[in-house]
Amino acid sequence: MGALVLEDIDFEKQDGLVPVVVRDATSGETLMLGYANRDALERTLTTGYAHFYSRSRRELWMKGETSGNKVRVLEVMADCDMDALEYLGVPFGNVCHEGRRSCFHNPLWTKALDEWTWKLLLESLENTRVTGGRLEGPLTTGNPPPDPLLLGLASRILIWSYENPELDAAVVPSGSSLQAGIVLAQAIKLPIYIDAEIGKRGRIALMGGFYDVEALDLQEKLEAPLAVFLIAEVEALTEAESKGFDVRRLADAEIADGSVRLLGLGGRKAELQLSRI
Repeated sequence: MGALVLEDIDFEKQDGLVPVVVRDATSGETLMLGYANRDALERTLTTGYAHFYSRSRRELWMKGETSGNKVRVLEVMADCDMDALEYLGVPFGNVCHEGRRSCFHNPLWTKALDEWTWKLLLESLENTRVTGGRLEGPLTTGNPPPDPLLLGLASRILIWSYENPELDAAVVPSGSSLQAGIVLAQAIKLPIYIDAEIGKRGRIALMGGFYDVEALDLQEKLEAPLAVFLIAEVEALTEAESKGFDVRRLADAEIADGSVRLLGLGGRKAELQLSRI
């Protein structure tokens, strides 16, 4: 099928309007839901900025017209019935009128999200082994690579409510999973550095798969107020919290004699034996 034209969009089904979902081009996050009539869509296509039709005020409006938090639209897609649209865009500031990154920030049901994340987290530890006294696995060395679904779900849980606009960069410790750090940092659109490449670059957040004493040392060195990891070792976590650092994580891990005890996600517990090489 070739490119669509305005006449292909079914505005008549809903009294001249179509729902419009706005999605972040960087993170893929759903940012807002609005409505557009033909004029609003034409304005969007001609200006490159998201326009909508207000059902309460009965008028056209441009996102960010008052606040300055515009959304630059890169692509417009129609659904299979031609009666709903998606704007793929780049937001300039928070989209929600409550000052949040996304309008979708009120959890209604997360049971399955927590269950699947916990299951995948345990699977990542089952693929972790002790090599020369160090942990080697999906959340440490990234070998084997972590499950992309685990990283996506973890990002959703750990990042969705974080709204600090003052962070300048994310740093992934070299002993942690680079893949995990990238996904977490991308969720709040931060540039990413590896610890060997980073100097002082403003307000730093540490991000990765496994938070240990080496990550804590780097957090102190960089004076990073925030660390976001899938798992935090209890010893490092206790020391970090005593020093006033904020460490966000899915679970706490206590490692001894080749076994790992895990506590997290609504009080869930598990104990696994790690293989040794």
